[in-house]
Amino acid sequence: MAASNSTGLPLTLSAASPLWRYGPIRDGPLDKGWNAGYSGNLDVDNGRGVSPVGIPIRRTQHVGSTIELPFTGHGATLCFSPGSGAFKITVDGLEANASQVTPAADSSVCVPNEAAPIERAFSVSGLDGTKSHLVQFEVTSAPNAFVFYGGNYEMPAEDAG
Repeated sequence: MAASNSTGLPLTLSAASPLWRYGPIRDGPLDKGWNAGYSGNLDVDNGRGVSPVGIPIRRTQHVGSTIELPFTGHGATLCFSPGSGAFKITVDGLEANASQVTPAADSSVCVPNEAAPIERAFSVSGLDGTKSHLVQFEVTSAPNAFVFYGGNYEMPAEDAG
């Protein structure tokens, strides 16, 4: 039997990934839950009509909106722009440390660019890669649109055996 490696393989998840669990609504009005959209200009004509440009995003102005990522792995990163809103993040039921939220420019996962002006990154690492974990993100204030871009998690890798 192969032994578990202490490092993992990063798996990138766009905001449209079915692995993210959105509440109370995944694709609805901004004031009731998460609203699906794309970053960037939506008025681009590709010769066959207007098509979305940018990356999939989710937006909300609903206080109490949540995102959950259940995973088995060593760590996870979430990429978002809170605007002037506030949020709470827990990992396995324990509130995250404020130092785990950094400017997106300091993250290797949440690199801001013209199509995705990401402001913040939340990262947790050093988790037991053989156990299931749950990252929970809750919007506690959203005077402006709160935007979620996705992120990644580090899934366990096995040594060749």
